[in-house]
Amino acid sequence: MLFHTIENWAKKMYNGLEVDVTKCTECGECEPKCPYKLPIISMLQKAQMDLRR
Repeated sequence: MLFHTIENWAKKMYNGLEVDVTKCTECGECEPKCPYKLPIISMLQKAQMDLRR
């Protein structure tokens, strides 16, 4: 399948994830466990706004 833009490719990959990120309860348990100290909750929120169908 040919993607016309990187944005279309990213949306296709995001929407094809096996994990449903909308199930995140924003409890914060993941952030202190992240070895890269990423702001996971805010990153998931941004990805959902930018990449959802």
